[in-house]
Amino acid sequence: MKTPALAASLAITALLTALLAAPTTSAEPAGADAPAAADTPREMDPNWLIREAKTPEGWPDPTPIGEVHVLRLPTYRAAVADANPNESRGMNGAFGHLFRHIQDRDIPMTAPVEMTFDAPPAEQQANQRPPMTSMAFLYPSTDVGHTGPAEPVKVVDIPAHNVLSIGVRGRMTTQRMDTAVAQLQGWLDDNADHWAAHGEPRWLGYNSPMVADWAQYAEVQIPLARVTDHAQTAPATHPAAE
Repeated sequence: MKTPALAASLAITALLTALLAAPTTSAEPAGADAPAAADTPREMDPNWLIREAKTPEGWPDPTPIGEVHVLRLPTYRAAVADANPNESRGMNGAFGHLFRHIQDRDIPMTAPVEMTFDAPPAEQQANQRPPMTSMAFLYPSTDVGHTGPAEPVKVVDIPAHNVLSIGVRGRMTTQRMDTAVAQLQGWLDDNADHWAAHGEPRWLGYNSPMVADWAQYAEVQIPLARVTDHAQTAPATHPAAE
């Protein structure tokens, strides 16, 4: 007999197979019209994305590709797994722990998946992924499940906070991360009177590995803290920030 979690997993697999069979017609844009079936990736609106899962309750709209916005993230619940350097595939190991965690508790998969990384070693190639330190699956809301340790996963509530965010197209690589962080740092330098970084950069991936590289969408974010209590509250392009 199929459990609810197994049935959900099979349904997700079927959905992803359909998405890969017709990526141009399955894309749901962020604030733009869906691309026509005859469109090529280069002709598509740059801000479209394939939605494989719902976002957590109250989550802000995705950041446009290449644009820097201040976003206000709501309080959210996250299941976090540290990457084990002794595992041959640290990312897959953390993913496996988290996937079993939500399967065992019949918790729906959401997007994005949050990842943190160490600085890459000197010999790291630009098209490779930097060493991952942790991965987190976000719960649909803070009303689902409960916080606490659930080895090798811990479940925590992250308080509402501001982040500086930029939209990125493509899979996670050292080069993409470095380019995005440099753009965010440029914004911070220009707005140093009002905002400062309050944490390390992180990668928020919205798509599974089954989605082609050119179709992947992600955000790179840096947590923010206010430097002053006056003046700028957020760029006019994103009034949701507080």
